Amino acid sequence: MSRLKLLTRYALLGTRQEQPPPEIATTPFDRLLDELPENLPLERKLLLLAGAEAVYTLAGTSPFSVGVTLTAAPAEKLPLCPPRAAAMLESMLEQASSEVQFQALELVARHGLRLPFTMLPRLFEMLDTKRADAPPAVVQVIGERGRWLARFQPSWYRLLISRLPATELSEQEMSALWKEGTIAERLALLRQLRIHNRSLARQWLAEAWPKERLEQRLALLKTVEIGLEEADEAFLETVRDQRSPQERRQAAALLARLPTSACRRELLAVAQNLLRKERRPSGDRVCAFLPQAYLPEWRRFGIEQGGSSPQRRAEWLQALISLVPPDYWEQQLQLSPADSVHALESDWRTQVLTGLLQATLLHRAPSWARALLSWLDPDTQQPLTGAEDLLNCLEQQEAEQFVLRALASPEQRWSERWLALLTRLPGPWSTVFGCRFLEHLQSRLEQLARLATRKSPLTAPPDLTEEWQQWEKGLRIASKALPEACFDYALQVIQAAPLQTISSYYVQYTIIPSINAFLENIACLRDLLKELEER
Repeated sequence: MSRLKLLTRYALLGTRQEQPPPEIATTPFDRLLDELPENLPLERKLLLLAGAEAVYTLAGTSPFSVGVTLTAAPAEKLPLCPPRAAAMLESMLEQASSEVQFQALELVARHGLRLPFTMLPRLFEMLDTKRADAPPAVVQVIGERGRWLARFQPSWYRLLISRLPATELSEQEMSALWKEGTIAERLALLRQLRIHNRSLARQWLAEAWPKERLEQRLALLKTVEIGLEEADEAFLETVRDQRSPQERRQAAALLARLPTSACRRELLAVAQNLLRKERRPSGDRVCAFLPQAYLPEWRRFGIEQGGSSPQRRAEWLQALISLVPPDYWEQQLQLSPADSVHALESDWRTQVLTGLLQATLLHRAPSWARALLSWLDPDTQQPLTGAEDLLNCLEQQEAEQFVLRALASPEQRWSERWLALLTRLPGPWSTVFGCRFLEHLQSRLEQLARLATRKSPLTAPPDLTEEWQQWEKGLRIASKALPEACFDYALQVIQAAPLQTISSYYVQYTIIPSINAFLENIACLRDLLKELEER
């Protein structure tokens, strides 16, 4: 029996049941026992002896199997970040929120630098708990040593291969990630393969398709829009025969984007009878015509019959229009997108406009996005529901200008939906937009502060909770989307001073702490940026 097993035996039995013999402490442990205090309990001595034995047994043991040759890490390709910047990053990894941690790592990556070797284990431990949110910048900042180190720890290795470009993964690594990864990791891999190796992406998707749950199939199918090409048509046509209407509709939507697909030809044949231009003395009008009957072939468009009432026929109309390329209507109606939208006259106007909005998003048609964003309901003077999504069809500068116009004109209807517009803007913002938005935030804060402190003997103080909540959401969005060039300006403009006299619990315990956290985070990133730039 080994010494460690013998010690374990006495620990389990208890020293009262069986006293261990004096010679249990063999060389070199007998000297250790002699140096312990005489009044130390026997049980304590036994545990210390077991610990020493365990350390002695492991000392010098190789963590690798016999015959495995350990190769050294490759030489680093990126310069090391400056010592003061490294110290700031180490502090952020210990104390800052994950949002600020990831922003800091992205700053380091954008400056083409890497972290010190000593920070790598701590970084990997932090990322272990936040793997789903880890930005791709992680792969760059860990450098060659980080990539080498990650291969010896399974959880770190999974993080590494899920963030590496597909071009840097071996076929074995890609296959393992595809078969064993989370749905988020598999989606990320499939998106990359749609760029670098579409034939392999199609093969894997077709093989996995019957085994996936509906929700996962829909997510995987969406990746086909990346690099969509004629070779995808055969697989998408098989999806059009699936049981689920969501799958059939998504496949039809993708095929509608292929100019040469059979599905697109079928759609355009149906579309001829949906919208027509009529000449009237008051000007051209666009009229919508409900389908008279459901056609069985529409099932492959993902459209279900579900009855034949006028309302149901209007839903068919919307579903069909939502798949048709918007530029088709320019040829069919001989009208510009703006004229087509404003000339629309129909009892089913809402369904037609909603279908056009969905088609604009599907086919990414900027001219139709502008037309639908400018449309206001004649009765309510409100924009079209969901029209804020159309910002994704515009170039960044044009989308930012649209939001700035909404912020600058309180009388404009879009100004009431500024937060919905803001959430659709991709980050980082331009410097001009970032500065203008900061000015708007502070101006709005001061305006709300005046309303909150206004006293009147005749009326109760207004309830501004909803307005404060919107303001705080805007601040949170800004904290993620502000460009580096706006950090100094943010610290100058955003001030909590106007709120100090407001007694509102929400303001004192939510808004003011949010402002302080925002300023602290921006100051950390600003200071880190200065250190990175002064290397």
